[in-house]
Amino acid sequence: MRACLVSALLLVVAGANAAKLPSTWQTCVINQPGTDACLAKNIQTAIHDLAVKGSPSLGVYPIDPLRVTKLSLSSGSGSFVLDLTFFDLDIFGLKNLNIEEVKSDIPNGVLKFSRGTIKSDLVLSGDYAVKGRLLVVPIGGTGRCNITLGNPVKVDGRLALSKYKGPDGRTFARVDDFQFDFSQKTFTLNFHDKEIGGTALGATLNRIANDNSREILKDLKPAISNAFGQAFQDIANRILSKVPFNEVFPSK
Repeated sequence: MRACLVSALLLVVAGANAAKLPSTWQTCVINQPGTDACLAKNIQTAIHDLAVKGSPSLGVYPIDPLRVTKLSLSSGSGSFVLDLTFFDLDIFGLKNLNIEEVKSDIPNGVLKFSRGTIKSDLVLSGDYAVKGRLLVVPIGGTGRCNITLGNPVKVDGRLALSKYKGPDGRTFARVDDFQFDFSQKTFTLNFHDKEIGGTALGATLNRIANDNSREILKDLKPAISNAFGQAFQDIANRILSKVPFNEVFPSK
């Protein structure tokens, strides 16, 4: 009797967590000649829907802007050294992302997208804290900052997928790793801040950023890529945990 009761409760919980994909999202039969073209179109539709309106039934609220809680950067050597930390960054522009190509091997847990283009600036706006040294002068403080990746922004990604059994015995997919890469036409940082010791720290940081933008982007890019990968992995897993594998990736 107790075992039956536990099983019944698990089924009730599983049923309560079950959801359907939005009707506008086309499903793609895996490992067929047209699978990758179908997935590219479907992923494009899903990103736009999630960016503009989200999907509360799947546990996802609008992702444009997308919130990243923290990015850290250590940059420079010699005459300038900066330790920058960005907090509560809101990222604007994902609704303008177009995915042009997908290559998949779903049975072996691989999905790649490439030649993606964000046809607008991608802007990260939030708070920052900085400490460091300019020549022999120590600098430090806090303020607001905009990081702008200039239009067009090119993106690529690679997902590693696996399967697992839910409490009701159904099979679900899970993203174990989400690698994200990007390139941009231009890169700018714009700092706004209080007066520090009679010198505008924001103006000082802007000058450093403009003079050393290539090196700063080189140091900052892995952190931005990782932040996007982690955020997209979390979003994907919220969706995949609610819809069984064979409904997301049907097969003949």
